[in-house]
Amino acid sequence: MFSSSIVDTANRSCGRKVSGAGCGSNTRTQWWTVEVRDAVKLKKKSYRAWLARGTPEAAEAYHRQAKRTTAVVVSEAKTRVWEEFGEAMEKDYRTASGKFWQTVRCLKGRNQRPRTRVDSFITQAEVTEVVQQLLGGKAPGVDEIHPEYLKPLDVVGLSWLTHLCNIVWRSGTVPLDWATGVVIPLFKKGDQRGTPTIGGSHSSASQGKSIPEYWS
Repeated sequence: MFSSSIVDTANRSCGRKVSGAGCGSNTRTQWWTVEVRDAVKLKKKSYRAWLARGTPEAAEAYHRQAKRTTAVVVSEAKTRVWEEFGEAMEKDYRTASGKFWQTVRCLKGRNQRPRTRVDSFITQAEVTEVVQQLLGGKAPGVDEIHPEYLKPLDVVGLSWLTHLCNIVWRSGTVPLDWATGVVIPLFKKGDQRGTPTIGGSHSSASQGKSIPEYWS
């Protein structure tokens, strides 16, 4: 009931979008420039031409030209962005020490946080903190709940989620949706007309990730 209420509310508020629509670039990524975008487009075009023709010339154009050129362009763009970031950090260190150390703490990430003892129950504050740290733009699990669905929850919604987390924590039993992972096959390389190499992407329920001890 709790899961379906979240999904239904999200559908009414935001609607649905076809999976894969508009993919291929992240406009929020600073290194994604016009030059990088054009290089990636050329690489995809060369790849499709290679699959369609299957000739040595097409393979040469893809592997030795488009693919390598794109790798160089992306690498240079990322290096440039990191250099600019370093210069900005150096400036902040001299003029805005508070902002500098805040950035340093963010870069360290949650893996650098000290371990604490396991309490007998999970607080709503802990659940709220973990929910806000869930990564966006990820595929949902079996429960169909994206991380973005949980972040706008108000006090009532978070209290229900905290209640569920405590039931799971104390009983040692998790709902089937939380324990079930979805493995998504992804094409990696090879000829799609033959037997391609398939990799996997694993998605698990966002509600299960809201348990603080999930990250321990």
